[in-house]
Amino acid sequence: MPLYTRLLFHLLLFISLLLSIATAAAQPAPVAFGLLDARDLTPTRFVHDSSAAVVLCDYGTTRIEQGNGYRLQTTFERVLRVKILRDAGTRWGSMSVDVWSNEQLITFRGCAYSLSNGVVQKRPLDGNAKPVEESGSGHRVYQLTLPDVHAGSVVEFRYQVVSYHRTSLKPWQFQHDIPVRWSEYRVAFPRALDFRALLHGSLPVLPDSVTLAAAPSSLLPSRWDHRWAMRQVPAFV
Repeated sequence: MPLYTRLLFHLLLFISLLLSIATAAAQPAPVAFGLLDARDLTPTRFVHDSSAAVVLCDYGTTRIEQGNGYRLQTTFERVLRVKILRDAGTRWGSMSVDVWSNEQLITFRGCAYSLSNGVVQKRPLDGNAKPVEESGSGHRVYQLTLPDVHAGSVVEFRYQVVSYHRTSLKPWQFQHDIPVRWSEYRVAFPRALDFRALLHGSLPVLPDSVTLAAAPSSLLPSRWDHRWAMRQVPAFV
């Protein structure tokens, strides 16, 4: 099995924080679902790419914050955008999301873009509320397959999973079996908690940017914001 680059997290409760704090302004999100640069539909941007597809942007966020009542709520959201370069890359027009017994899938959407006579064509699709697979342990698998995906298309997916399990965070995978132009993961959690991020793999990650920010909660008035990113990530072999 290939050793791909990813982040894993371990929770450390109520300890002193030994961090190098970066005083930087909040960075804008690198991608927004539904807002596509039409130039990504033209072949000129990809003349040097020999792969079947390329990830244009993979962006994930995890937020731990006060939910209903006094419970802590963990919200994970991901936006993935992929350029299909060859027919072999059309498999990226389908996405599966694993949801566990303590989690709930809130949003699952996709959209396929293509260029026809210079006009951008959009084929949006919302996910089915029923899982395609279930197990007795409460594990469910949801799947979304976009229509009319072909070489030259751009596909994107957005999903959101909510849970009340605060002792673990979703791992993040920077590297895939196709090249990745930009991958970014942000994590925000109350100041009373701390997570240790463990990087698996040898590729360099941009330095962890850490800021202390105000949080919209009377019980949890401040939070830590972390940001990791990688650019031009090669496909693993």
